[in-house]
Amino acid sequence: MSQQQMDDHGSCPVCLEAYSAAAMELIQLPCRHVFHEHCILSWLKNAATCPICRRQHPRSLQTLLVEEESHHYMSDLPPPASTNTAYSLG
Repeated sequence: MSQQQMDDHGSCPVCLEAYSAAAMELIQLPCRHVFHEHCILSWLKNAATCPICRRQHPRSLQTLLVEEESHHYMSDLPPPASTNTAYSLG
């Protein structure tokens, strides 16, 4: 999102914090309302509507965004330890 678009939208309607180009990723819903990524993903876990206009968004959008969030967090985790570890009894 461009600086002009952030200036036009001002702040996140969910958390009320100002948008910052470097601070957080932003998501624009099909209704064109903009939110911090983590704010709207949390919202969409509980509701399939825009917090501003209450427009219904398809379940597929909600599922896609929540799955994207889960994948994003999973990619930040270290790989699991190997389960093929040999132990000595002596």
